[in-house]
Amino acid sequence: MKILFIAPEIPWPLNKGTCQRTYAMLKTLSLHHQITFSAPVEDDYQKKLLGISELIDSFVPVSVDAIQRKSIPKAGGRIRRFCNFIKSLIRSEPPFNFQMQNSLWHDQLYSEIQKHDLFFCRYSYLHSVFKNVPSSKLLIDIDDLQYLALWRKAVSWNAGMESFLIAVESIRTRFYERKLVNLCRQAFVCSELDKTRFRSENVTVVRNGVSLSGAAKLDVEPNPNTLLFIGAFTYAPNLEGLKWFCREVWPLVKRRNSEAVLRVAGYGMDKEQMSFAHIDGVMLIGEVDDSSIAIRQAMLMIVPLLYGTGTRVKIAEALGYGRPVVSTIIGAEGYDDFTETEGLFRVATNEQMAQRILELLADSGFCLELGNHARQTAIERLDWIHTTKPILSFM
Repeated sequence: MKILFIAPEIPWPLNKGTCQRTYAMLKTLSLHHQITFSAPVEDDYQKKLLGISELIDSFVPVSVDAIQRKSIPKAGGRIRRFCNFIKSLIRSEPPFNFQMQNSLWHDQLYSEIQKHDLFFCRYSYLHSVFKNVPSSKLLIDIDDLQYLALWRKAVSWNAGMESFLIAVESIRTRFYERKLVNLCRQAFVCSELDKTRFRSENVTVVRNGVSLSGAAKLDVEPNPNTLLFIGAFTYAPNLEGLKWFCREVWPLVKRRNSEAVLRVAGYGMDKEQMSFAHIDGVMLIGEVDDSSIAIRQAMLMIVPLLYGTGTRVKIAEALGYGRPVVSTIIGAEGYDDFTETEGLFRVATNEQMAQRILELLADSGFCLELGNHARQTAIERLDWIHTTKPILSFM
């Protein structure tokens, strides 16, 4: 079968959870089908393309302008913004996150569409690229529920006076996403929890996972009293979560363990804008070539997310490489089948997070033993080889 697969970026290097999910899906599909891949690119995309060359049969590049989306009106005064928002509601337009600013991508792929049997949208907001494709031939990956992200942002009040508009947009987006899953052959989500939010037979779980082929990396020894935070800092919940941790949790940890060290790594880090992290015991590492080594060098990983959606690939990585995780409840969504005995600790307050971290650092033997148990469980449940198999049922 010939499949046309579109994504917002070339999934290489594998330094972000979004790239890892795209790569794993392409790898599974490429074992049985011919893949034409399309993504927006800049001039220097050839090196990235080499990273996935073995998975695809051909590549169709498009301009980065093709992926520009509209957003909730921000220009002008409050009254003008509100009026523009109401106009969009009256016209029954799709939610702003689902409105592309142009049809460049669709137009460029028009001839390709005629040559393929099946069409795969890596993100739900890309479905308009395939607007003329029969629903029976369209697969959509919804690893982030847009309505839920908007709602959590609205109730967090981080958006200030924009929170009301964001809340209304969240409600509109919820109805739109429910409609969308019934207009495709099948939609994929990251967890059973997300599946229940749709209540549709058209939804299948393809959970996030981890590549567990690099057994040699298990020889990396951890640094005592060391924690790791890793994530893409272009994703606002990561930045806000780390800011909360540094201000509300880290002082409690340092007060009782002066030797504790927090290593902060990830894509898109701007150290000048992270003044809140320039405190005792915090090391800003920046982007790392191999996240598994960074994980193994720490005793445990923290996931202090306060809002956001989907499931964190970094949790699968930490458990897969034998390190326990201390997370907020929202941060650990999608891993309901992992308990504390399997390496995943959920906390509701800053005091609880600090206490769990201190307990694990105080008993390194128990911490490492817990990590080994977590790895064995992850091998059974979270290897990408197994988690992406449900996709093939709809080919």
